[in-house]
Amino acid sequence: MKNVFRMLGLAMLFAISGCNKAGKEGSPKDPAAKGGSASSGAAGAEATVPNGPGELLVWVMPNSPKPEKDMDALLEPFKAAHPDVTVKISVLDWGSAWTKLTTAAISGDGPDVVQLGTTWCPFLTDLGALVSLDDLDKEIHVHDSFLPTTWAAAKPRTSEHVTSVPWFIDVRPMFYRTDVFAQAQVDPKSLGTWDGYLAALEKIRAAGIKNNGEVVSPIGFPGKNDWNVVHNFAPWIWSAGGDFLSPMGDKCVLNSPESMKGILFYLDLVRKGLNPKTNMEKNTAQVSADFDAGRLATFFESTIKNVYLERPPEQGGSAGSHVAGNYGVLLPPAGPAKRSVFMGGSHLAVFRSSKRPDLAKMLVRYLTADSSAQLAYSEISGFLPALKSAFASPYFSADAKRRVFRDIVPYGRCYPAVPYWGEIETAILMKRLGNLFDIAAEVNGPYSEALVKAEMDAAVKDIDGQIQAHFKNHPEQVELLHKSLAAAD
Repeated sequence: MKNVFRMLGLAMLFAISGCNKAGKEGSPKDPAAKGGSASSGAAGAEATVPNGPGELLVWVMPNSPKPEKDMDALLEPFKAAHPDVTVKISVLDWGSAWTKLTTAAISGDGPDVVQLGTTWCPFLTDLGALVSLDDLDKEIHVHDSFLPTTWAAAKPRTSEHVTSVPWFIDVRPMFYRTDVFAQAQVDPKSLGTWDGYLAALEKIRAAGIKNNGEVVSPIGFPGKNDWNVVHNFAPWIWSAGGDFLSPMGDKCVLNSPESMKGILFYLDLVRKGLNPKTNMEKNTAQVSADFDAGRLATFFESTIKNVYLERPPEQGGSAGSHVAGNYGVLLPPAGPAKRSVFMGGSHLAVFRSSKRPDLAKMLVRYLTADSSAQLAYSEISGFLPALKSAFASPYFSADAKRRVFRDIVPYGRCYPAVPYWGEIETAILMKRLGNLFDIAAEVNGPYSEALVKAEMDAAVKDIDGQIQAHFKNHPEQVELLHKSLAAAD
């Protein structure tokens, strides 16, 4: 219980992890299509609906421009199939969601269906707050029907049960200015590797292209004041062959040679002047605004950026602007070991306090295993479907940018699905990795790789201590980690 209240005290720093019209026909391979129509994800289990009217309370985050209205529209097929069911949507702010969720878990007074960031699932599972969805898993085959990476959070490594179902994913391609690349004579295809990426950035800088009198920076990424600090480092660490934790998840390996190689490459983009030091004081929203203003040639952002650039100003977008008419998307460059990208997103779960868990599971089934619902929400929010069959839709194949979104998915990677990851990320990594930006910008003195290594050594010590404290309170989970590792092999 002490750990629970420590988590309650943490600021909610997990992103949606870690926040156009779709086709209407489901794929024959889609589990939800077994009943025939697009709404069969709900109707197919009609016999299991409890008799009489029912009400479901659903907690979601602001994943789209009008979250409550958008969810109501998304649920129309489900409500049509179940006219006696009332679905009440409650939208939680990301900044307060974690506190509300953990409070509800402890008090036993929570929603029926809840959206959870992927990194939240293991902790709330460990807390005993979620209903087992093993029966739903047998019906829709989560392991096979959804993107492989999402399985980790659906069945956390210290659990023997499936406790959530993937809803949507968050991946971050490279957005780039097609006009700037043309002026600098940079071929987008040349950015496929770290070496090619670095050479392209150097070439853009050498071209000295100006925007409203300012030289366009080759790249922009934020520093320690961003909520995505850990997510921003992750692809570089993984692509170099490094990692945050050991394969079993029982110790930190951030100071390994491979992890350090990725960290140093990322920091070198600041050291070489390719990413301005002034960005070290900015967050993602500010850097994204710099791209919109024409100040950046490249930056990494969630696929939701594409929706913003396509929507007209009256709907909150920037369609019609110079940048909106001159941008493209690329796969992030492959590192010396592989190409890896951070994959966050959200799952849906049923709270143990639900009075109508069977009905709640049916709603989860509709939102996650119905390809029409998956595509519709992707169109609304800009996030990508978690259901594999949804990517067969022309919505992705007929659009060049969304084809890149489809192609990036196999390279997605998630954080370890262990209950102690949340505290590691928020209480340790945000601080330790954030300090690296001060070192790169020479805020407190001359830069050196030794200082970077010392900071990662300190992070390893902190994280290992956190893990050991967790296992002291939960010794039975060591065996579960061994079992999950053996099953993965």
